[in-house]
Amino acid sequence: MKMPLSQHLEELRYRSFLSLAVWLVLSLICFSQAQSLLLWLQAPAKGVRFLQLQPGEIIWTSIKVSLDAGLSLSSPFIIYQIMRFIWPALTKEESRWLLPLVFLSLALFWSGIFFGYFLLVPIAVEVFVRSSQPAVEAIWSLQAYIDFVWICAIGCAIVFQLPLVQLALARLRLITSTQMLSNWKWVVLVAVSVAAIITPDASGFTQILVTFVLVMLYLLGVLVLKIFGL
Repeated sequence: MKMPLSQHLEELRYRSFLSLAVWLVLSLICFSQAQSLLLWLQAPAKGVRFLQLQPGEIIWTSIKVSLDAGLSLSSPFIIYQIMRFIWPALTKEESRWLLPLVFLSLALFWSGIFFGYFLLVPIAVEVFVRSSQPAVEAIWSLQAYIDFVWICAIGCAIVFQLPLVQLALARLRLITSTQMLSNWKWVVLVAVSVAAIITPDASGFTQILVTFVLVMLYLLGVLVLKIFGL
């Protein structure tokens, strides 16, 4: 039996309110630990001194970090609310696809976050610091550094969604897993080019590592397509 539009809207408001409430509560908890969060985010930046260059910069940075951390912690609950809202409207086949795709997307997203924070950020900071020594001491704006960490982490998280992009292309019948596998040479070339652009490490180690990760993500996408018979 179909629900009336007013009932759908009421459910949407209810689940939106729950999601917002959980996000704000967790953000407030994170704000109470803002100093610890900021110190943790500064950990990869060895050899760098941080300054507050504008009045209230530390306050606004703490609020931003707390909101981001609260959103990260509440994301499973928010995704659950979204799934509960859209689940009744899905067909049986769509329902079969949704749960595995959500788990895969979350796993890839958080893998990208960890890759960006624990690998790219420390190497990038080391390159930036060494390139300025001994002529210039590394004294950075805390807000600018936090923004840099955010860009690296979220950028990697988005790149790590590559297997899902491949799945979407295959579902649209634009390409098959066999065709993807046969074009592996071009994939390696593109991966090397992308890695050369986004990695600052002059030694080439990070470029090789990022290239390897991109190729592995691509092959993971091919494997997912094989599993789904695409």
